[in-house]
Amino acid sequence: MYTFAEESRHVLAELQKEVGFKFWMVTCLEQDDYVIVSSVGEDFPINDGDVYFWPDSFCYRMIKGEAPQVAPDSDSIQEYREAPLRQVLPIRAFLGVPLKWSNGKAMGSLCAIDPAPVSEEVCTSLAVVQDYADKLSKLFEVEVSTVTDQRALDYAAIVTSTDPETGALLADDWARWLRFEERDALRHATSLGVCSIKMPEAEIVKAAKVIQEIIEFPDVLGRVGKDELGILLVNCTKDQLGFSSRSLELYLRQHGVQCTVGAYSHNLRHTLAETYCSAQRNSIRIDGAA
Repeated sequence: MYTFAEESRHVLAELQKEVGFKFWMVTCLEQDDYVIVSSVGEDFPINDGDVYFWPDSFCYRMIKGEAPQVAPDSDSIQEYREAPLRQVLPIRAFLGVPLKWSNGKAMGSLCAIDPAPVSEEVCTSLAVVQDYADKLSKLFEVEVSTVTDQRALDYAAIVTSTDPETGALLADDWARWLRFEERDALRHATSLGVCSIKMPEAEIVKAAKVIQEIIEFPDVLGRVGKDELGILLVNCTKDQLGFSSRSLELYLRQHGVQCTVGAYSHNLRHTLAETYCSAQRNSIRIDGAA
């Protein structure tokens, strides 16, 4: 069975032969960004894994119903002509349909662009593209549903040992796991957040025990240093991270742990190591007094 990325690339190649357009791509949404999961074509500096700001895109306007799904001359449509992405890429023709979860929410898009206007005949191809989009949506939802089981297998293969004092991942395994989740986030547009918790070295065992009472896999605890623990939170949006970090603060305070906590939501344009550094710089003081 093909992965979503492999199957979508096959679909794009078929559509390019059948419908035309210089460049085809499948995208997935992650909060305010969208990831290029797979692409086929030429004439545009776009690569698989590239991340763009969702509200800048043509697909954002198409999915919101502000602009048509097919625009043989996209500059004739004000919403497309004035889209910020149009100022970056020489798009003159567009075709797009949404990818949707079973609950009807947008998961991404299947779309095509061209640096020159195309024939009005492409409008007759919309139903074919929609059919492919429906099939890809179902495949992606199935693949995402199996990610948790696969992640556990990958974890067992990647993680070699844990810190004997805290039960947390040792620094090397923590770094390896961050790189794994970073790659997976680009494949599945997963929302990630990280927390950095610093404390006196004498309290780190107690803090680790407290934290392990409230997190469970696929969230992961790492021992980043002698006096520092890190938490990776999976499927965690920016709003959820704010709530989770405040809850962590309260829970540590109730257990008398004196520490500083920093939290940061992962931006797919950056590495998770960079995100964690941002969490370290974003620390707030937790007094530890009840």
